[in-house]
Amino acid sequence: MMDNSEELVYAILFGTTSVIAVLLNFLLILCSISKAHKLQPSSFLSFCLCCSDGFNSTINVIVTAMNLFVADGGASPKCHILGFLSYTGHAISLILVLSLTLCRYLYVLRQQHVTHRFARRCAYISVVVAIMCCVMPLVLSPLNENNYTPSTSRVACGADWSARNPKGRIITSIFMSVMLLPVSFILFAYWHIYITMSKSITEMKVALSNHVENGSRQSGKVMVAGETESVTVLKSATEMGAMKQALKLEEEQNSLLLQSVLICVSFVTGWITYVCMILYEAITGNQSSPMFDFVATYLIVCNEIAGPLIILRFNKEIQANLAGFFQ
Repeated sequence: MMDNSEELVYAILFGTTSVIAVLLNFLLILCSISKAHKLQPSSFLSFCLCCSDGFNSTINVIVTAMNLFVADGGASPKCHILGFLSYTGHAISLILVLSLTLCRYLYVLRQQHVTHRFARRCAYISVVVAIMCCVMPLVLSPLNENNYTPSTSRVACGADWSARNPKGRIITSIFMSVMLLPVSFILFAYWHIYITMSKSITEMKVALSNHVENGSRQSGKVMVAGETESVTVLKSATEMGAMKQALKLEEEQNSLLLQSVLICVSFVTGWITYVCMILYEAITGNQSSPMFDFVATYLIVCNEIAGPLIILRFNKEIQANLAGFFQ
């Protein structure tokens, strides 16, 4: 149990926020779990992200409850297990965010239709790769050493990034690789998506303008030439209807794209302070202050609240499932 008043405030704030994150994520999970196999690929990956973030938030709640109500709740053996589960869950979330980006990249730049099978494979790969990366530190000698210990703010269980021994450096290198490689591709993908969509929007405006002008000319010809030209007008109207349908589909895809972008921004914003803390501890060999550690860890939990809110705002399938759940 905690005796320090500052640590108690940290634990209560961290635990309360984690509970909110659990409720939000599990609400979206409950409303969509029976229809998960019918969800579109992007929606399915968003659903999986809610599952992962819900799991991570649950671990946070457990750690907080142990610190608040259990004597010596932050004991190393317990923290070792919870830290491993937490880092594994967050690694899964990162790879799922990468998968969402890959879906948008393939659709916008490669003009490829992303299948349900591809989305399921991405989800499976996320779990397998995350577990493999987080198991690596466990097999490094000394094997009987606890890799995850209470953080300086005592709100979470994490690695000692200030450790200067070979094992500590390897763990830091693994974490930074797992974080920076996907984030680098995410930045690369969205930069090229932005450039491509800017060109596409410009070309679409020109095409619509030309189409409207041609339609006006055809209408004038009908008034002069009679019935033969009415066929041309009908064809023009049909083309306009098809174009409106295409624009509607494009609007839905743009909404999913915006969802993916905001999820990525939220994820990077939530983790950037934590990465800075890791770099500081790894370079200086000193542990961060409890307040800095708390802020860095707390922003990650805020990301787990932002995720389901973004999905609920922009994903029409999830919106429909939630509305049906309460009917």
